[in-house]
Amino acid sequence: MSYLFFGNPEQLRPLYDTLLQESKTALAEALYPESYADAENTQHGHYNVPGDQLIRFANVLGMRYVLDGDAECADKLKEALLQYAAYDKWIGSECLRKTPPWHSELNTARFLYGMAVGFDCIRDRLTQEERRDLASRCYVLGIQPTMQDWLYPETRVHALDSMGHNWWSVCISAAGLAAVAFREELPHAEEIIRRVDEGLQAHFDYKGFPLQNKGPNYDAGGAMYEGAGYISYALSELFTYRLARDRAFSGAPFAYDGLIPGALRYILHSAYPTKDDVLVAPIGDCNLHETFVKTFRLATLCGYDLPEVRWYLSRKKGIDELWGTLAGEKPGQPMTETVAYYPEVGMAMLRDSWETNSRLLCIKCGDTWNHAHADAGSFILFDKGRQMLLDSGSCSYARDEYPLYYCQSEAHNVVLIDGHGQEIGDHYYGVRHPGQVLCCDDGWLRCIQADASGPMARWLRRHFRTFLMLEDTLVIIDDLASYEPGEAAALFHHEGSAAIYGKTAEIDCEGESFRIQAVYPPEARFERRSGLCDHAPDNVQEYLALIAPLPERTIIQLPQGDPNGLVANRPACVQKIVTVIGSAEACCTEDNDTLVIRVGDTTIALNIKADGRAMHINSNAVLLGWDTDAYLLALHGRDYYMLGGSYLRRNGAVLAFSLGKQNTFGQLPE
Repeated sequence: MSYLFFGNPEQLRPLYDTLLQESKTALAEALYPESYADAENTQHGHYNVPGDQLIRFANVLGMRYVLDGDAECADKLKEALLQYAAYDKWIGSECLRKTPPWHSELNTARFLYGMAVGFDCIRDRLTQEERRDLASRCYVLGIQPTMQDWLYPETRVHALDSMGHNWWSVCISAAGLAAVAFREELPHAEEIIRRVDEGLQAHFDYKGFPLQNKGPNYDAGGAMYEGAGYISYALSELFTYRLARDRAFSGAPFAYDGLIPGALRYILHSAYPTKDDVLVAPIGDCNLHETFVKTFRLATLCGYDLPEVRWYLSRKKGIDELWGTLAGEKPGQPMTETVAYYPEVGMAMLRDSWETNSRLLCIKCGDTWNHAHADAGSFILFDKGRQMLLDSGSCSYARDEYPLYYCQSEAHNVVLIDGHGQEIGDHYYGVRHPGQVLCCDDGWLRCIQADASGPMARWLRRHFRTFLMLEDTLVIIDDLASYEPGEAAALFHHEGSAAIYGKTAEIDCEGESFRIQAVYPPEARFERRSGLCDHAPDNVQEYLALIAPLPERTIIQLPQGDPNGLVANRPACVQKIVTVIGSAEACCTEDNDTLVIRVGDTTIALNIKADGRAMHINSNAVLLGWDTDAYLLALHGRDYYMLGGSYLRRNGAVLAFSLGKQNTFGQLPE
């Protein structure tokens, strides 16, 4: 007998004691009538409950039968297979009310997995007629509806532009897995598998469609716009299909195979090791304590046995289960790179090291849609073993607070204008002009620059956020230009409690403290606001807002007689907000053209003329004694960093030169 995921049943022997214990519970469980599954008139109903039960029965009762031939386990699993195969549908009733109707969803995939694995385990306990009947019902209830909804050209209702997120991989992978399991009973199984393979390839290849406000599914480096949690979900279901498919048919490599290692590393770049756990940056709807153990174990079984994946598995222990037993244990080691930059989906991560309790900065400034929240320009900061500046997280998708708070800008570390963030509908409709992460530079100073202007275009002409990561300090420069005078609020969602002392806020997180300093403008002030707790929408959590005016001022004067002066000489509403997070003392001075920020031993000069206020006239200035047209110049001893400059020179000595503006690290002459 050939099994879906393994050859020799003795591979499961280390799992026997666990299977024995869990099977006792499973044998005592009652099955669910369809009246229970369909009691809630929603997209998913309660079909997830019997679907999850069937998966558990297959993984516990089925695997125990494979190991010791226990007839009671096989009979209970057979009873479940037959009962759930007798359902009228494997979808919530709301799906049928859509236009056109949907006939498959995530619960369909749950049933397909349970049916496939359960059937595979007790195949020899089924009569030929029972095998045919189960295959037929599985085809009618799961495989055919999925293929018709997602892949068949004659009936397809979904497109990569409308449902090209984690559902795509999950749903069609489950149909492929079931086709592999029932390949002897379904004469056209290989054709189904071929179609599934084509659909999965298209999912990874999809580059977006502006007319639908859709960006690419994946960055070339492997990141997915929905965040680590949902790429993990999508990959785990893909891997179960690929593992079974490649065992049953010697599968040829796919073009997307080269993307998978990068996708696994993207998930790891979102991870943060602490003394007792490995946390994850909760971008989108990812949970801070989410585990990727299943996905990584499946990855190793599918041939992606990477040392960094093994490192995670050694740090984030999971319960004993099928995938852990089959994957085994091997030594691993963390990645060496401390920088991750994914410009196509608008994300970047910087960390000090992979040591426990080090510092990790995550920036998101890309698409908004589905599990990608309205959080252009947001950031998360881990330090000292915890999430110091946090994302508000998520809650049940059935709660009103999910779309009205957790998915909105106010739940994230962004800048609001007169209380407004991105349009409230962005989470559903997407953003025509998504944000961008413009650079991620790594040197003696580390810089990420994000452009959130597009998503905030109703309120702002310009919104750039520059994050400068120093040895023990984070400097944030917000460069704002609005259409009308008003008030900007930079939000800081934090762990623990906050005490405000003038222009400084002290955050205490169970004994670990840090400081947020409002360095510029002079009128900036902190105030407390209230939001909702992660996965606890009934609980209130305070956070900080740094308030700064957006005054109307004359920003440039062109000479009389220059016709462009009719536009350029009109007042505009601009502001720079400089915030310093960390222990180092910071201050800021200004003149007409420059802001000079001093943070410990580092000096940062911001060229006011380089903020886009003058076009056709270069932003020539003297920054820290150096002639340059740079947007920013930072000095630390002899080390310099020039952001957005085409030259750096003094007294005839040229340190940097290019015909277009770029970012440069270098050293000043002695």
